[in-house]
Amino acid sequence: MKNKTKNKSTFLRNALHRFHNCERGAVMVMFATMVIPLMILGGLAVDVSQAYLVKARLSHALDAAALAVGSMRSISSDTIYLEAKFSDFVTANYANTDVGSTHDLTFIDVSGVITVTGKATVNTVFLSIIGVNSITVSSSAEIIVETNGLELVMVLDNTGSMGSSNKMTDMKTAAHELIDIIFGNETAPDLLKVALVPFDNTVNIGTAMTAFVSDPTAVGFASLETPPAPIKVARRQSLRWGYASVPQTLRLNTASSLGLGTQYSGNWWGGGSSSSATWEGCVMARNYPADIQDSSVAVDGLWTPFYNTKSSDRNKYCPRPITALTNSRSTLDSEIDAMSALGSTHINLGAAWGWRVLSPAAPFSEGAEYDDPDWNKVAIILTDGDNRMIDSYYSAYGVIADGNLNTTSSSSVAQAELDSRLIQVCDGMKNEGIVVYTIAFGTSIASTTASMLSDCASSTGHYFESPDAATLSLAFRAIGAELKNLHISK
Repeated sequence: MKNKTKNKSTFLRNALHRFHNCERGAVMVMFATMVIPLMILGGLAVDVSQAYLVKARLSHALDAAALAVGSMRSISSDTIYLEAKFSDFVTANYANTDVGSTHDLTFIDVSGVITVTGKATVNTVFLSIIGVNSITVSSSAEIIVETNGLELVMVLDNTGSMGSSNKMTDMKTAAHELIDIIFGNETAPDLLKVALVPFDNTVNIGTAMTAFVSDPTAVGFASLETPPAPIKVARRQSLRWGYASVPQTLRLNTASSLGLGTQYSGNWWGGGSSSSATWEGCVMARNYPADIQDSSVAVDGLWTPFYNTKSSDRNKYCPRPITALTNSRSTLDSEIDAMSALGSTHINLGAAWGWRVLSPAAPFSEGAEYDDPDWNKVAIILTDGDNRMIDSYYSAYGVIADGNLNTTSSSSVAQAELDSRLIQVCDGMKNEGIVVYTIAFGTSIASTTASMLSDCASSTGHYFESPDAATLSLAFRAIGAELKNLHISK
């Protein structure tokens, strides 16, 4: 064994000695010939890898720029303006400090199909040895502005706390911004319908919905009569009297019977004391689980008129009526402006009526069928506070002692029940294919409520925390951009 090992060692030494003393140089020539291609291949791998990285960055920049410009088509159809914005967005998404430089950017918009292309050139490191000083890559993206219709409901907090810190004004401003984004330059687009559901501790479905509500006189309201013509009315709002020359479906009273004083002689239409107040459209919640469902009157019965037994103003805390799905921009802007802050917070009721507004079934039947492929349904739910049930407020669930919220004495148990019912409403909407966005507005929302709103949303990306006006505006703008229904087709 030792002899074999010795023989191998001797053989290797002799071979190396012969290689060293070889004067023909054939092996060295072969080695040198192989080194150059190997260096070129190695350099090619490095430079090509960098070129692929540049191509990926270019593709991302083109996609982002095309989406951004596509969302601006509602603001301007000026091709020169959009081309300039496209170039700006590419630059913003492909910084000058990145490897490679962009050029030959093109933007084409034909019948809602936006096609963008671009090139980027990257200098080589190793391939320059053989005269290849740069590599140029190209990419493209195509954005289709979908023609599907959009049904959107904004469920907006109109509770008393919204009257502080300018929050009501800030919410109105943000809501108007969203309207501006999705309507663009149009005033009544065919493929867009928007509804508004103001809520506090009840919801106003409107006095025209008498077919779905039990007789208001059964709970103490005066009977409804139709005036012969538009005349001046006296209408009580938040314990104050206001006047307007509009027709009303209200009871005819004399001024003295309304307590207005003898200086107001003659007949007036209006609601005043508890004996003459007329129903203004708010309703009680139906018994669980009908209060959290989109179920018909045939299945779960009529709604009961909201009749505030804790105030001489029987309509106290009744917010603005629901605005059913409409494509009238002016109607929506007007109703947003008319909202005011009053009452406590029952987010689940607002959400449930938001669902019913999007529903194809009565009482609001303007919505498309849930499975209609030509329409998308979206709900935005905004609140600035936690669900509350306190006996100083009469709500759509009455008072705690009525036992409609799993307790007859505990406000915390009642609040937990309201939270649970909100999640059930959101789950019901999502099961029907409705996309749900939620917004926690302000700084007074508890962490448990924030978590609940996040769970309510279709995903964590559909939940927004907006502690102030600036972030609320950003949230509505972000939602508006998504609602433009843009997608990358290839």
